[in-house]
Amino acid sequence: MAASELVRAFTAEGGQSLTIGQVVATVEPSADQVPWRRKPSHAPYDAPSLPWPSVDYEIGRRDVLQPGSLSAFQIGDDCPSFPDEQSAMRAFFHGDYSSLTRSAIGSHELANIRLVRLEAWIDRAEVSPTSLQVHVLGDDRAGTRLELNGSTLQASRKVGKSGRVRLALPDGLPDDAWLYLSRDRQWLDYRAFGPRLSGSQDRATAGALVLPDDPESRVLALLAQGEGPQVEFKRQLPGETNDLRRKVLKTVAAFANGAGGDIVFGIDADELTLHGIDDADDHGVRDKLGNLLRRRVVPTPEFAVQVVTVDDKKMLVLSVQAGPSPPYGLQFQPDQQVEYYVRRGASTYPATQAEVRDSVLSRLPPQGQADVVGWRK
Repeated sequence: MAASELVRAFTAEGGQSLTIGQVVATVEPSADQVPWRRKPSHAPYDAPSLPWPSVDYEIGRRDVLQPGSLSAFQIGDDCPSFPDEQSAMRAFFHGDYSSLTRSAIGSHELANIRLVRLEAWIDRAEVSPTSLQVHVLGDDRAGTRLELNGSTLQASRKVGKSGRVRLALPDGLPDDAWLYLSRDRQWLDYRAFGPRLSGSQDRATAGALVLPDDPESRVLALLAQGEGPQVEFKRQLPGETNDLRRKVLKTVAAFANGAGGDIVFGIDADELTLHGIDDADDHGVRDKLGNLLRRRVVPTPEFAVQVVTVDDKKMLVLSVQAGPSPPYGLQFQPDQQVEYYVRRGASTYPATQAEVRDSVLSRLPPQGQADVVGWRK
């Protein structure tokens, strides 16, 4: 029926009859204030669940109090019985006899009206350990803003004509992640994706596909992140001289002294062009780099070497863990003094005495820190 007919029915002072198919219903006067709420697209456990976001309005009777729990038993001779009107109406209209918790039209409500938002909405998302790819639908999706907000990560991107947006997740998806779609500070859609806010079943219902660890996606996420305290790009593998090897190994030591990090080999200095590595022997290049770290970085930190193909280019990723026993340094000759390095922003520098001390203290329990401070005094 036309929306104007509904408006007249619910705003008439004395109420009026409303014909719905072959059913004639008497609409009682509605309350002056109408509660409303925003619902996301693919809202879990919604009845019925819609693929679009909506604004839901609950129109209730005037001067009617909320019914108490189990206060309106519905008993019949030749039909099922129910503990309240909500359960009876849910079974009659939706064939749902199971749940007593989901909201439905009850004795105090006249109608639920859902205003669907069709400008743009979040259709689905693919969550990997290193990235979140979101698919946005709608004729007016271009130019909208997609925002990821959590306690450990805040990021936003403009949505293009394709409707696909990729957000890098350097430390994985935050436990309390929210995803917002908006335009000009007006909401269009939202989703709670963090594991702490929605379980795996809810995320699947909401169109979230959790992907296994994908090495190619991980490299693309590092490229999107750019060089920083835990990311470095190198055009070539370490050379044969100590000076060429130092350019790479000093970053390995700095990562181990700090929070760890990744070195991606095969990327030009512009941090955008994928050049790839020349060595075609995957096992050989991994063993060669691993042996170099074991001989020259003291003590040797935990590390992993992986060869990944991206856009038909072979890349090598060296992942260095934060070391439990700093300081970590370089030693090219047995009688040579150990060189220590730290990471400052996107660059590696020789460590000062204070920075070496702070690196040691950061791994010690409070009692151990006090012992070291007392020893220095």
